[in-house]
Amino acid sequence: MGWIGSRRSKTPWAGGAHLPGSPSYRRAFRYADRAVLLDGSIMSLYSQRAARAIYETIGPQGRVIFIFRDPVKRFFSDFDFIKQLHVLPESMTLEAFLGSQEEHPYYHHPLWKGSLVRGRYSMFVRAFLDVFARDQILFLGLGALRRDPLSVMNQLCSFLCLDPSFCQTYRFNVYNPTHGYRYAALDAVYLPVVLAARQRLLRYPALFGALQQVWGRCWEPVYQRLNHRPAARLPISEAMRGQVAAYYADENAQLTALTGVPDLLND
Repeated sequence: MGWIGSRRSKTPWAGGAHLPGSPSYRRAFRYADRAVLLDGSIMSLYSQRAARAIYETIGPQGRVIFIFRDPVKRFFSDFDFIKQLHVLPESMTLEAFLGSQEEHPYYHHPLWKGSLVRGRYSMFVRAFLDVFARDQILFLGLGALRRDPLSVMNQLCSFLCLDPSFCQTYRFNVYNPTHGYRYAALDAVYLPVVLAARQRLLRYPALFGALQQVWGRCWEPVYQRLNHRPAARLPISEAMRGQVAAYYADENAQLTALTGVPDLLND
């Protein structure tokens, strides 16, 4: 899941529900002033039609930014995150998850069966390079963001023609980490209720903005203290890690050849 939004509105996005250019996509911005238009939907990379649809929606003045993570770490983290969303049965093991993966790149049902192949970023980036000019795309590695976040922010500002002064005093931190629950059944009800409420409140921008601040500062921290707990460390055998690493063995070289940027996957 990611998000799409503007200066005044932000709405959840999942799968292909809001393909750029579609009526549902445009509805997400119906209360926006359109001064700023952003799409932070991670799944846009994995939609077969998204690159062309995004280009047709934002035109040649648009910019596309990719931040890649080591695909081995991403795969194991994906398993943890999908379990956190209560999409997988609590009893599913990592071995069963890996064994259920499908090789074809698009249209997995359920969506988590494409978790492994989605780490082959080079398969999906080609579609964006086919429609966007190379200078409209910025490729970054998550490792660089972790090691020197301010330098990466300055690079982003330069790419987007923004004044970088606003981020020079940022205190960089990790937000929205994977976590566990004291009461998983409670969270399985809580999460969809919150998402549905946000969708309904988008028709009232002023109220939505005010409630979002109250929710983020007051209720959400209380709920997290009550029901969140640190995530247990995922047990990964050396054999399992080696199997996944072998699957992605040539991905860093493939991505470098495609983008011209070395070591994007060096976390």
